[in-house]
Amino acid sequence: MAGIRLALAYLIAHTFLSALAIRHVQIPVWVFAANLTAIAAFAYILARGRSGGFKSESVRWSVLWLPVLTFWICYGWSEWTLHAFHPPGETWDAAFIAIERQIGQPTLWMAKGGSSILTETASIFYASYYLYMLTLGVALTRRKEYKAFEEAVFAVSLGYAASYIVFALVPLWGPRWAFVDAGLLDVSEQQLRGGFVTDLLNQIQYGGVALKGGAMPSSHTSTGVVFAVWCGRIWGWKAGAAAWIVVAGMCFGAMYARYHYALDIVGGAALGMASLRLARKAVP
Repeated sequence: MAGIRLALAYLIAHTFLSALAIRHVQIPVWVFAANLTAIAAFAYILARGRSGGFKSESVRWSVLWLPVLTFWICYGWSEWTLHAFHPPGETWDAAFIAIERQIGQPTLWMAKGGSSILTETASIFYASYYLYMLTLGVALTRRKEYKAFEEAVFAVSLGYAASYIVFALVPLWGPRWAFVDAGLLDVSEQQLRGGFVTDLLNQIQYGGVALKGGAMPSSHTSTGVVFAVWCGRIWGWKAGAAAWIVVAGMCFGAMYARYHYALDIVGGAALGMASLRLARKAVP
């Protein structure tokens, strides 16, 4: 039940961060109501687990899935917690741009002059992220490996929890917004042009659930690291090596499309490795 305990702890933290954010933004009452309801539900699940657990296999698997599903939902809710400590207009992107300038400003020049084929390829690699947890979940479910799945979910969830809290501490819009604001990128170049996947990502990133903020660290990368390591554990080193190539392509796509600075990727990778180590200790 380590994942449930982690999700419960984050929901309590999210409620606290939301209360702090009221100074800067208006937060709907339903957000607090949903938080408190979820906290009560998770507390009940923990109590049920201590008193004998869940006999039904389908219910047991649902409980194991619950933490990562909760953190996917909480990404949208971080729209409010982003402003727990900093007002909406405050951003530290200038500092990140200055740091990245020391290595040639890769997120600025990567996509300049890029062909539609390269752009679409980068987009496909980036979109592979949406299959990582599903792939691990299906594989471990078929194998009926409850402990392994709980450990993988805990590692992914810990990456999300840490990322969402750091988002509030480090206000960062991300390069696709900051480069335009700093005059380094014309607004006409902000959205890339490729094929179907590129257009779909543009809809998500500029008109969907993606937030303007919360770039550091990259939770996509932390999840990718967990995915690649677990692919190696499940299917052997060849599958692990292939997964690392896919994850590297996803990280390239994140910088190519200017969703993340290089420093965000490094931070996400470090978070993913730390989450894997902590998951080993947290799941007995």
